[in-house]
Amino acid sequence: MTENHDRSARFLSLAVHEFRTPVSVVSGYLRMLLRHFGDSLTDQQRTLLELGEKSCGTLAALLGELSELAQVEGGQATIRHELVRLVPLLADVAKDVHEGEDRGVTLSVRPGAPDVQVLGDPARLAVAFGTLASAVLRERADATPMEVACRIEETGDGRVVKTAIADAAAIDGVLATDEEGAFDEFRGGLGFRLILASRVVSAHGGRIVSPVAARGRLAILVSLPVAPDAESIG
Repeated sequence: MTENHDRSARFLSLAVHEFRTPVSVVSGYLRMLLRHFGDSLTDQQRTLLELGEKSCGTLAALLGELSELAQVEGGQATIRHELVRLVPLLADVAKDVHEGEDRGVTLSVRPGAPDVQVLGDPARLAVAFGTLASAVLRERADATPMEVACRIEETGDGRVVKTAIADAAAIDGVLATDEEGAFDEFRGGLGFRLILASRVVSAHGGRIVSPVAARGRLAILVSLPVAPDAESIG
């Protein structure tokens, strides 16, 4: 299993290396054409070149995500281990996620969430939770109040903090779930970010499930171990 895992990480690294150079070359030529010949181009030609350059930027961003995924898969990524106050981190994530704003979709942290600490990398956790929130919000077609809520539970392996992202009306049921519901990390529209978010949560000793909330809409539940010897604040 470990050998296959290592081979997968090496394959990802090789793929990034092989694709990055031609993408950079094409992007460079498109920029050169726009810079040196922009005045002589028709509006249609300029638009097509700009679209091509934008697509190269998208490919470069995907390669960056794939490169980071390869590092995480290969155990080469640096993951810090420090005490992280989870609720303030989630509050910052909620402010920075803008998916669905044009449709009136809102996201907030439910008041009264336990201010618990987890052991991990705050930057990577913030990106992972931001990606998961975007995945949930992007499937709402109309104005919907969304919430992030937390609950601490005792398990046979110690305390865990569950974090649910779901419709405000359904989030209590999501938090109370028995953690069944496979998480589809290959869901479209977010590049490799969902896969990376899943790996980051796993690297922190956690897990993600996707229980179906009210009306069949996607909800996400993340479980992370509470930091050893860390007491809930409040």
